[in-house]
Amino acid sequence: MNIEVRVRGPVDVVDVSVGAAPNGSDTTLHDKLAKLLDAGESLFILNMIEGPTLDSELVGELVASRERVRKHQGIIKLVLTPKQYSLVVASRLDSLFETFQDEDDALDSFAPWYTTAGIP
Repeated sequence: MNIEVRVRGPVDVVDVSVGAAPNGSDTTLHDKLAKLLDAGESLFILNMIEGPTLDSELVGELVASRERVRKHQGIIKLVLTPKQYSLVVASRLDSLFETFQDEDDALDSFAPWYTTAGIP
């Protein structure tokens, strides 16, 4: 699994894709988000469109990551394929995560948080 981070305004977009991580780094999703939280980041979109199938290990990472982000008063949202979304619903994770099929829609959904905080 490859994990890359992009910044779009006040939101960190974490792209999760299939394939080997560059330079052989083997950071987990949970570890990557922990580093971002430690750096003061708190708004996240996990873009899973190019990501792996949601297996039990990845679901565990998502839930653990959600809890860590919430403890830091952060927000995490998911961008999923229709197949991934159906697995999230079947696993009843849709009650834990706000999900989207488009990254721009997920980004727009953060507007109430960052506009009230005075961030343009």
